[in-house]
Order: sequence, then structure tokens, then C-alpha cells
Amino acid sequence: MKAKIYLLLCVLLLSSCSKLSLAVYWADTFLLAQIDDYFTLTSEQKSEVKKQLQDIFREIRREEFPQLAAMLESMAAAIETGAVSAKEASGWSLSLRDRLIAMGIRFEPLGQKLIEWESQKGFRRFDQAFADKQQERFAKISSEERRQKEARKRAERMIDRTVEELTDSQESGLASLLQKNPLLLEWESRNTVFRNFQKVRESPLERAKFVRLFFTKWEELQTESYLTARSQYRAEWEKFILWLVPKLSPEQRKTAVDNLRVLSKQLQDLSVVEP
Repeated sequence: MKAKIYLLLCVLLLSSCSKLSLAVYWADTFLLAQIDDYFTLTSEQKSEVKKQLQDIFREIRREEFPQLAAMLESMAAAIETGAVSAKEASGWSLSLRDRLIAMGIRFEPLGQKLIEWESQKGFRRFDQAFADKQQERFAKISSEERRQKEARKRAERMIDRTVEELTDSQESGLASLLQKNPLLLEWESRNTVFRNFQKVRESPLERAKFVRLFFTKWEELQTESYLTARSQYRAEWEKFILWLVPKLSPEQRKTAVDNLRVLSKQLQDLSVVEP
């Protein structure tokens, strides 16, 4: 479930200018459909979940969007100068991570409720959905070529949302970076987390502790090999940004700055939520 939440939050941030508002307003419907894949819900429970999702997204818009907007404005200002420091690149990476964690934590009470309901059904739908989704994920990363393709799809969302197009030499730098993606280790770590959950989920107390940890200290549940590879990959992305920004043409720089500021303004506007 948390992977779906982070996916949705990233999609919201990387949506095109014309689609961001639409994506935000339909976020609860999208996530409810994903939840329905994993959990056996009655119509009354679906209504309750939808209402809770709407409340969560209002909180995120009101409290997290202004901070994200400020971060994007900081990025735009630095890129506009044509130089980005290592401290700035690392700061943006950590800031984005922290904001995603803060947003994800807001879903913990709902996660506890969903897991409690599903425990009464023996986790049959949950287990089958996890197996099916993992099979689908593996099909996308089962070879080095496929992992490169999937990593590129993720990277292109960011590129399309900033500079829009790279030169051949810039593309070469990106291709070198993407070779170091940790997608297979990410997939394997998901399996480990799932197996560990299966070991404790029959105990209500241990089950609740696991779910709380999953939403609040997710990294503690992951494999060490994945965390190491993910940290290294993040560092490589920071190096790539440091290398890329001075190589941007004036047109690329203007495009990136304009796109970031438009997105920042939209997030600020969407943070205004009726009580």
C-alpha cells in the first residue's frame, strides 16, 4: 500500500501543469481503486475509506504543499544562476524524502484500519494481490534491459517536468546513471518485508506494531542490500544534477526554471483548502 501512496504522491508532483489540479482532485479515487485490489471492503467500508482519504489529502495540500512549493522555488533560483552546490543538491534530495515520509505517515491510521479489517478475512485477497503485483513488477525488471527501461521511465518523468529535452551528451550521462538503478533489490526487499509481515500478523499487537513501523520508519523493514544500493543511487543522482546544471543551454535553463516556478505556484494555489 505504501508503494502505491508514494507512487501517487510522485505522480502528483510530476504531473504536467495542465494535469496537476485534475490529478490532485482525483487522488482519493485513484488510491481507493488501488486499495480495493488488496482489501475486501464492503460498500460502507469503501465510503468510510474514501472520506478518510479525502481528509488526508486536504491535510497534505494544506500543510505539505507549501513546503514543496518552497523547495521547488529554491531549485528554480539555483538553476537560474547556472550553478548548483553539492549541499543544495543533497538538501533537495533529503527535503523531498522528508516530505514524502511526512505525507506517508498521515496514512498510518487508515492502514491500521484496513489491515485490521483484512485480518478478519484471513488476508486471502491481500496475499493474492501482493503475489500478482509482484509478478507484474518482476515482468518489468526481469532482465537488465528491462530494468534500464523501467528506470528510464521514472527518470523521464522528472526530465519532462523540468528541462523537457536533453542533448545527446546529456542523455549519455543519464544512461550511465541509470545503469546503477536498484530496481531488482527493491523488488527483493518487498518480498522480504511481506514475509516478515506474514510471520507476525496473527498477533494483533505485533501486527499493529509492524504496520506502524511500515508507515513511520519504513527503512527499518528493508533489506540492508537494498538500502545501501538506494543510498548510492540517490548519491549518483545528486552527482548527475551537479554535472548537468552547468551544461544546460540558456533555453534548457529557462525551460527548467519556468516549469519549476509554474509547478511551485500551482502547489501554493492548491494548498488553499476550504475548512
